[in-house]
Amino acid sequence: MRYAIISDIHSNIQALQAILADIKKQNIDNVISLGDIVGYGPNPLEVIALLNGVLSDSILGNHDAAVAGYFPINKFNDNARASLEWTAEYLGKKELNYLSHQALEITFDNARFAHSNFSNSASFDYIISPNDALTSFNACEEQLLFTGHSHVPGIFVIGNSGVPHWLPPIDFQTEEEKRYIINVGSVGIPRDNDSRASYCIFDTESQDVFFRKVAFDRISFQNSLSTEGLFSGFLFLQLPDVTDENKLPEDTDFKKPERNVAFNPLSTDESKELMGQIEELNTNLTSLNRAHNRLLHFIILIILIFILGGGYFAFNTFAKKTFVQLRNTIFQKTSGKETIPAIYLEIPKSKQKFKCEENIFPPIREKGDINIDKKLEYWNLNFSPRYQNIKIIESTDSKHKKYPTFEITSDSMKDITIFSAYALPKKNMRFKAYAQFKALNFDDGSVLFCMEYCLPDGTWKSLLQKNLTKLKTSKRWLSASLTMLKKEPLLNDYPIRLSMKFRFKGKILIRKTILLRKK
Repeated sequence: MRYAIISDIHSNIQALQAILADIKKQNIDNVISLGDIVGYGPNPLEVIALLNGVLSDSILGNHDAAVAGYFPINKFNDNARASLEWTAEYLGKKELNYLSHQALEITFDNARFAHSNFSNSASFDYIISPNDALTSFNACEEQLLFTGHSHVPGIFVIGNSGVPHWLPPIDFQTEEEKRYIINVGSVGIPRDNDSRASYCIFDTESQDVFFRKVAFDRISFQNSLSTEGLFSGFLFLQLPDVTDENKLPEDTDFKKPERNVAFNPLSTDESKELMGQIEELNTNLTSLNRAHNRLLHFIILIILIFILGGGYFAFNTFAKKTFVQLRNTIFQKTSGKETIPAIYLEIPKSKQKFKCEENIFPPIREKGDINIDKKLEYWNLNFSPRYQNIKIIESTDSKHKKYPTFEITSDSMKDITIFSAYALPKKNMRFKAYAQFKALNFDDGSVLFCMEYCLPDGTWKSLLQKNLTKLKTSKRWLSASLTMLKKEPLLNDYPIRLSMKFRFKGKILIRKTILLRKK
């Protein structure tokens, strides 16, 4: 029996189509997916529909588990989390049911299959270091362990020494005294400095394992990401095209597999290049160590710039702006979800006078329904128009006419976020945030009022926050304020903004959203 083993498709229909076309040429009996069918990419419906008639078995990945509600979404980075929220909105009950009925592991023919590690497959921990591999080897008895998750194809081998070691993707025939963890790589989001999709072939009769690399239409994939407003800055999209055919490397102490006329293994140049990358990986032990090294180089560069003179200030200012702009790159429009970007992500310098007790935000001039075609000045809104509506209305109270009011209506317990454009204050300043809320109809839910600051890496952190627990029972305007203490001013000149996070059913009004500097 010949199996094609694929993993980490991540809603990339272009890569999946190319892989399946290649599989058709390889005399394959069954196709197994090791998980992460969805996430990141823009075509989850098409990918699931195509796999439905192809797969013999399917494993649950962490992205699949998050969309199906089995795994916490806050475990993911910002780009992954945004794509998962988009995917959950995009898929119907049929597709969600499909994702929720996948196994964590399967076994047959002295082989075990999982998305990530084998000691606790539900934790979705990576197998990156030799210690990670040893833990998985000790957790089960099968000779061949097939996995994905890291998006880097290759092999951990353990023999009589009892010490696992890593090898690049090499076609081989299993040897009785050895055991193998085979990472099949990623179909949709390669991370091994190769622009091509990756998968494996396992022949149970001959006990041969082959690696395959397949080029696909990356331009169409990137265009689809941009159309849907999803993150499109993946490294593999910037790499040069690889057109070499798959050929078997010549110099390996592995037992060579039997030849198959329908099969073309890896090229020698490709294998040597990947071997160099793996040797570097082993030198650094884990990808975490590599990250530490890059951080150290970055710090050294900053110190050199500082020593050389005033370039430090210019770089620091530029870096903060760039990080924040990247952090605020958001959906223009997606199926079932909209984020309305502000005209100004940064409040213009002319408005940032930071006079004490003076509101930093100019008044809102827009009126009526807010949608993708009507952008607000200084305010970003994230909501699901299928279930939620946001308007800007005039206050019925003459005393507050100059403060236009947000009117939010929600028919579901889905998240709504409103956050302001950011300001760039100076170190040791302190601020007060203020807003008024009124529930016209509030069946259930939560409202969180926050003052946030942005770290240089683009991560927004809460300075102060207040959960408006009394909003449900109050029939009047409820005031909420957040004031930084004199003994706890800003420690750095990081960007700050207001944020309001909602999850409720009913209708809420918000007015007098103010951010001002305190003495």
